[in-house]
Amino acid sequence: MPNYFDDISIDINEIHRKVNQEIPKHSFNQFSLTKKILHKFLYSIKLYSKLIESGFIRRWFSEFNFYWQKELKGRPLKFYDFFYLYSNYRVKFQNIELEEENNPNKFLQDWQKPANIYQIFSCTYQYSTNPFSYLPFKKYLKKNDNILEYGCGIAPITTSLVHYCPKKYNLTIADIPQYNYHYAKWKLKKFKVKTIDIDPSKLPILEKYNVVFIITVLEHLTNPLEVIKNITNHIKPGGFLIFDYIMTEGKGLDTKNSLDQKKQVINYIKENYKIIKGNLDPNQSIKVTISYKK
Repeated sequence: MPNYFDDISIDINEIHRKVNQEIPKHSFNQFSLTKKILHKFLYSIKLYSKLIESGFIRRWFSEFNFYWQKELKGRPLKFYDFFYLYSNYRVKFQNIELEEENNPNKFLQDWQKPANIYQIFSCTYQYSTNPFSYLPFKKYLKKNDNILEYGCGIAPITTSLVHYCPKKYNLTIADIPQYNYHYAKWKLKKFKVKTIDIDPSKLPILEKYNVVFIITVLEHLTNPLEVIKNITNHIKPGGFLIFDYIMTEGKGLDTKNSLDQKKQVINYIKENYKIIKGNLDPNQSIKVTISYKK
């Protein structure tokens, strides 16, 4: 019998099928205006993360615990259990390797291995301490913009826009059916965020967007040049591409193809975009870069 604590058993494809067919039922709504103002103030004086770390602010944990129990059928967690499991699953995750990155089915299977559940723990906690991911980009976002977070994982930017930004946007998140993405869909679908499940064997059908975020993604792709070309075809003229491109060794869940195609991707971006902020040096990690389509 599975141990629903430190060795949880999940049918990842089934829970994605379920969340795609219905709006998840949970009571974690948007913050009141008072709480938004308070959180921004605490964040501005660098106190917010300390209150998260101390356990004084725990909404992020309550939301995770509800999801863990109701959606993943896990055992109820105490606050300290989260950090025990975080460490436990981290040990299992560090041994994951892509077995056949050019085989789309195997690629997806590697991302769906049970040890990948660590990523939910890691990203949940990471972004609980920094819930304002949209702030560095807010001046590029206009009311009613079509915004896509591609390869979104737990969708930190979309989540921050939903809960803290006063402007209204048409938001879409996209990723392969993996663990982080399921949690993102469960959290965000009730706020009318659109979702696109990506099949690794083909490029997804997209709409036209004013802004596309693709952050901590390119180093994981087997076809980064094709992906950037497809995204570019779906960005409106004058629209923004906001991205990074981490230099890796092509190990773990990073791909050798991303290394091989990096210069081509950078050259393509230089030809089709004007760089507003960032440095496109293909020989080093490219930090978050803001560009707009020529």
